[in-house]
Amino acid sequence: MNDDTGGLRVTRLTKTYAGGIRALDDVDLAVGPGLYGLLGPNGAGKSTLMRTLATLQKPDSGSITLDGVDALADPDYVRRRLGYLPQQIGTYPTVTGDPARRRERRSAARRRTVEMATEKGTPVAT
Repeated sequence: MNDDTGGLRVTRLTKTYAGGIRALDDVDLAVGPGLYGLLGPNGAGKSTLMRTLATLQKPDSGSITLDGVDALADPDYVRRRLGYLPQQIGTYPTVTGDPARRRERRSAARRRTVEMATEKGTPVAT
């Protein structure tokens, strides 16, 4: 199902958020292979389009193909080929990639649980 021409094709892409806010309204786009930037004013739908192209959210309607492959049917194909770096990346403030820090937080939580149970006179299995 690969297209020999490659590139990205977006056809009649639509996305509406709660409250009837239509961020994408029948967007059509065709670009060849390469590196691209997306510019536009606030509220133009850039972030919505990029999240949808990166398969982080589904559109209400329309289609996306990358190199002739249906991106909505095969999101892993897109994820292996598309680089996406948003300006602001949402993370949980307490999440860390450091296993030692995770273990320490779990140990501290266990100690607090045991201390609270001991104060109440509740037996704790360790």
